[in-house]
Amino acid sequence: MSENIPASDLLEQMPLGRSIVLTLPPGGLSSASYFPTAPAIQRSGLPPLAALLRGILLVLLRLELRSLIVLGYRRNSRLKLHDIVLNRRPVP
Repeated sequence: MSENIPASDLLEQMPLGRSIVLTLPPGGLSSASYFPTAPAIQRSGLPPLAALLRGILLVLLRLELRSLIVLGYRRNSRLKLHDIVLNRRPVP
């Protein structure tokens, strides 16, 4: 089944090096949040996973959402993700 894909949806594949560089800082900041807080969270009786989830919620999620919103603002001149999130079609 061939489908005509609009030219605006065809993007170049990101190089591997750039993918690695864009992935490491958020993961590093999330880890930097986890390691200092894990002992205190364990002492309070919670599992270490709670410290990891805290790092994901307070650091990783905020960074990723912020980057999407900033990119959307730069492209659309308003807070909109119209041309940023391209894969919004349901999977058959």
